[in-house]
Amino acid sequence: MKLETFLSTLVELDNKELSFLKETISIETVNKGDYFIMSGQTSTKVSFINEGLFKMSMTDSDGNEKIIDFLEPSNFVTDYISFLKQTPTNCNIVALRPSLLESIHLTALQNLYEYSPGFQKIGRLLAEQNFIRFAERIKAQTMPPQERYRLLCEQSAELVQAVPQYMIASYLGVTAEWLSKIRSKR
Repeated sequence: MKLETFLSTLVELDNKELSFLKETISIETVNKGDYFIMSGQTSTKVSFINEGLFKMSMTDSDGNEKIIDFLEPSNFVTDYISFLKQTPTNCNIVALRPSLLESIHLTALQNLYEYSPGFQKIGRLLAEQNFIRFAERIKAQTMPPQERYRLLCEQSAELVQAVPQYMIASYLGVTAEWLSKIRSKR
């Protein structure tokens, strides 16, 4: 799905707004294994995923990678804290598949908000959606691991099949061995 189509599901945009949007976005490709952003960098753009898959991770004090999110098509990819505060990120976001993105840089996004109330409404709706997504993720952390895995399978069956088991285990906060046992019981 293209960004224009996705945004039009949120708010009806007129031809002038769509034209202004097209002028602000850039098309980018990210190869499998390449970083979208690396720890220590400051996020200057937010990108809509047309094709591809990303993992967002952090490294703990022991040097172990902890996966905190997977980002699939029709989602946005950035470190929102870094992007909004313009501070260095402590996350790594890496492409797990070749990816096609439509990107908007911070200044261009601010110009969109200034351009029309429609873009302001889109910004608010997307912020609300992201808040709900992350709040649900935090709530899920209180569930037993089996329930978290069941929920992930229900919500993202394709992701569970596409991502290596050790990554799913990291995302769920369990060992790969534990996940293997749970998967064999299903």
